[in-house]
Amino acid sequence: MKKNFKTIKLNEVADLKRGPFGGALKKSIFVPDGYKVYEQKNAIYDDFRLGSYYINSEKFQEMKAFEVIPNDIIMSCSGTIGKLSIAPKGVKSGIINQALLRIRPSEKVYSEFLKLYLESEYVQKRYLLQTSGTAMQNLKPMKVIREIPINLPDLETQSEILSKIKECFTLLDKSEAKLKQAEDKLNKVMDSALERLIPHTLPEEDDRWEIKSLGDIFQVYTGKTPQTKEKLYYTNQDIPFVGPSDLPDSEIVITKANKYIDKYAIETGVVRLLPEDTVLLCCIGATIGKVGIAEVELTTNQQINSFIPNPKFDMKYLYFYLRKIRSLITTESSSTTLPILNKSKTENLPFIYPQDISRQKAISKKLEKLKTYSDESIRRIQEQKAFIKSLRQSILKKAFEGKLI
Repeated sequence: MKKNFKTIKLNEVADLKRGPFGGALKKSIFVPDGYKVYEQKNAIYDDFRLGSYYINSEKFQEMKAFEVIPNDIIMSCSGTIGKLSIAPKGVKSGIINQALLRIRPSEKVYSEFLKLYLESEYVQKRYLLQTSGTAMQNLKPMKVIREIPINLPDLETQSEILSKIKECFTLLDKSEAKLKQAEDKLNKVMDSALERLIPHTLPEEDDRWEIKSLGDIFQVYTGKTPQTKEKLYYTNQDIPFVGPSDLPDSEIVITKANKYIDKYAIETGVVRLLPEDTVLLCCIGATIGKVGIAEVELTTNQQINSFIPNPKFDMKYLYFYLRKIRSLITTESSSTTLPILNKSKTENLPFIYPQDISRQKAISKKLEKLKTYSDESIRRIQEQKAFIKSLRQSILKKAFEGKLI
């Protein structure tokens, strides 16, 4: 470390203030406009314009200890932990809520320098986040956070380091932007192929195509979850027990699951064993419309509607057809807070297909080939993104060790 670096504690160069108790900011006190109440999302999305909760002048004076002023750093402390944002010049007067920590730098440190230091992977993992046995992340005690050691140089050196970091990060930003453009283009290529090869409506001048309801062609089965209190259903891990999280993003087929059940559940008729080539469709929640094909015998929970194979139809064609109509599936789901597509609505979805199964297979073969190429290309892009992320952390590590300039 260079001689002009000095190791000090965070609370020696910044005032730390955790947000008020939740009871101090009940919804009943909020007003249409006034002093803003800053929330988690302001830190998470690095945008102080977000949010619509306000308090009046009297309440603001009462809670002035939690005030946010320009150059303050706010940090998310609940759920998504460790996201930081610097209050810009002209920020609307307001306070932090219970889910934020306010960090007010002293004249010894630039806000940008301190923010980058606290965002570094080393600091985040060692001093901010603690993981429970359930892999759930929590914020470490304030005593630990106040005593985070900082390798702090003088202001002139901080400025030089910030300039060098900005120079490096600008190059990485350009690389990331190019990768995103390439990824977006690949996604559009797949969408374009689905549009070109599978029609939205029945072609008027081509009698080789037909339209029916999915339920007229395929038997639809809605999965079940065996009672968890009955241990015999879960004694051995015999059968993959598929839920929405098991439906693949980059693969077509499903070969395994996060959970398994005992064959006893099949033998007693509690759940049904689904054959290979069954097409599985998620019918609930944020991942509604997600789809996969069973490559092994399996069963599913109640969040999955399954299409039992029909030997007169190509199941991979059905897979791609369902991918194409995902927006329709979302539209047809019940308009509750949690979207649901029940068995009846699933059976009533339209199915447009070539009557000749060989043509169905020809279409699915083209789409599968394109998807394989697209998925492999996206996988390589994700690897490059991960490499860029590691480069950022390497740059920050060198910067705070005094090795970047």
